[in-house]
Amino acid sequence: MEKQQSSQWWRWPLLPFASILGGLLGSMLFVFLHWLLMKFQGDFHEDGWWFRYILPTISSGVFGWLYIYITFRVAPKGKVIAGVVMTTILGIFTIFSIVASWYLSSNSMINAIQQTIGALAAFIFAIVGLVQMKDEQERIQSYSQQLLET
Repeated sequence: MEKQQSSQWWRWPLLPFASILGGLLGSMLFVFLHWLLMKFQGDFHEDGWWFRYILPTISSGVFGWLYIYITFRVAPKGKVIAGVVMTTILGIFTIFSIVASWYLSSNSMINAIQQTIGALAAFIFAIVGLVQMKDEQERIQSYSQQLLET
């Protein structure tokens, strides 16, 4: 007798919120832990080039990767399609963010460059995460097929 699985439809409305909130919290935690570890070393300054330019780019990448990772974990079915849709939404947001940072804002040029690099890093890492999650899902499916055949 087969067990009936629920559709878990309630996870779909939570998907965008969980992805965005999880990505933001994860990247903030990453920055905090990085800041804390660098503070313990003693040679760290908040106005230094690492904290002002490099770390925001890395944390944007962490956001993009976590955004897709959480999308794959929360989506009950069609994980790859959900990941592609969420990556597309992030790509559209990236385009609007870049346009806004260059044309609609009174930011300096260095801030516009930094926002552009951060937005592109989030989008690129989201694509990398999408490829990783898709490969992982295919690997799990092929392994489960091999188990069923034996």
